[in-house]
Amino acid sequence: MSEKPEESDIVLITDGSTLHSVLRRNRVENNTNKKPILFVTDYRFLERSTDIVGAFYWRKGRSQLLFIKNRLDKYGIVLPSEYKDFLVDEL
Repeated sequence: MSEKPEESDIVLITDGSTLHSVLRRNRVENNTNKKPILFVTDYRFLERSTDIVGAFYWRKGRSQLLFIKNRLDKYGIVLPSEYKDFLVDEL
């Protein structure tokens, strides 16, 4: 595990300030060939960037898992069939 997003394959973002920092860094280093895959723990964060592929969050006391198909496609990620119920085309 790494504390630096640029050294990671996947970044789990749990708060707004971290999301802002990672998105800002990705914009500044836009010429980087390898951007980390972003996954969040707040549904509202999904709307902030198309670089975020999915979320695990709580709604009304229930856990929710959500993946966005066109964002996964951008990274060439194909989910196993047992995750099809958690896949949406877009927000």
